[in-house]
Amino acid sequence: QTPASSGLPGSTPTAEDSPPRQVSSECRSDDEEAPNKLMPPCLVLPASKEEIRIGEWDFDALKVERDFGSAARIVGFELLHRFACLKWEPLAEFLSRLEKLYVKENPYHTQVHAADVCNAICFMVTTVGLWNSQHFNDTKRMCLVIAALGHDLGHFGRNSHFLVATRHHLATTYNDRSVLENFHTATLFRVLDRDRGDCTGEQGVNLLGELSADAYSKARQLIVALILATDTQHHLEALADFRLRLNALESSTPSSGQSAKDTTSNTAGASPDQAAAFDPLGNAKDQQEALALMFRAADIGHSAKRWDIHEAWSLRVAQEFHSQGDEERSLGLPISPLCDRCGFVLPTSQMGFLQFVCLPTWNAIARFEACMQTLLAPPAPPPLQSSSSSCQAESKSGEERRASRRGFSRISLSGFTAPPAGLPPVVHMSTVKPMEESRSARSITKECLQQCEDNFKEWKQQAEALKAEKEKDKDH
Repeated sequence: QTPASSGLPGSTPTAEDSPPRQVSSECRSDDEEAPNKLMPPCLVLPASKEEIRIGEWDFDALKVERDFGSAARIVGFELLHRFACLKWEPLAEFLSRLEKLYVKENPYHTQVHAADVCNAICFMVTTVGLWNSQHFNDTKRMCLVIAALGHDLGHFGRNSHFLVATRHHLATTYNDRSVLENFHTATLFRVLDRDRGDCTGEQGVNLLGELSADAYSKARQLIVALILATDTQHHLEALADFRLRLNALESSTPSSGQSAKDTTSNTAGASPDQAAAFDPLGNAKDQQEALALMFRAADIGHSAKRWDIHEAWSLRVAQEFHSQGDEERSLGLPISPLCDRCGFVLPTSQMGFLQFVCLPTWNAIARFEACMQTLLAPPAPPPLQSSSSSCQAESKSGEERRASRRGFSRISLSGFTAPPAGLPPVVHMSTVKPMEESRSARSITKECLQQCEDNFKEWKQQAEALKAEKEKDKDH
């Protein structure tokens, strides 16, 4: 079959009702297709995937919500329905329950934001090459989507600092540590767990019931880790650690323009653990560290979206912050940073946010993408033979030389082509785009880092214009 254009699971359902499945040790993708009439009515896409732009960086969740409504349900079904371990009825119920548990009155933390984060994390993991690699199975893909959809579940427009300051019962429950993130995670698993129930008293939907106990445990561990990684209090520390690990990875896979002296200096100042080899492909802990940073980047992904999308989300987050500041003022509490609407200047605030949080994050992910391209590149051909050997090789027939060269040609990913001896097997999935095609069409540097830099310049120009206008008013 032709892979989906986005490189993510396609939008058409399985061909027919499958027989009862055995409990699976791993989630896998269904490849068959069937007319949309077999889908639950609430899950039929309201428009083509190409029109909605699911799987692309220019996806606009706010526009999808305006045009069709239920942005999280649309994105969630598009990215989850091909996984064979997820039955359609509980999937439909799960997505409907998620939508209800997000507070629609929030300006920012809504199911629309969840849809945006979900699309963003899938784009990034695909772009760096992990999504399509043999080191990343369908259980991990499924966990990424579910974690993104539920990462702010139940958010009511107040941050963890506010909950601790007001001695909220959630702060007591979670001992003042990552209060909201623990709450969102617990709320999500109450929806997923048949034997429990969400805050409305409804029974869980048992979405992951087809997984074995071991697979479920691993899935839960990954989802919990990803959502807890969105705690902004730990972001800069985690980013600094990741940069040191990146230095080690760059030292072990230097680019053609990097000298041995450069690679040695990369790990200067790092602890032995931090300077140890960083293996995001073969080491599960290292891979999770990389996923966690990308997940956090997806949570602030609007910073790297085109200007009109970024500005709209910036206005929304400022509105939500100011609502908290108003309540803090009414309670006689110190007003949290960025939450005081008095004297607040959005361009200046966003300049600082992009300069000190977003740009360093996107820069690190761009570096990680470059390292991944090196790690996933096909092996280089052997060195040229010596002059004496090459003279001997000249006696070979033209057909022998062509056959020899074919042994080191780029491997086709269009099917189950057997690789030459000595290369790892190539596993083709019909639900994802071939790795080379994905990398050539996408770039974190071009689509994310560059756009974030452009957005910073725009905020800077606005801040300078406001400052000039204010000084002009003083003169008059």
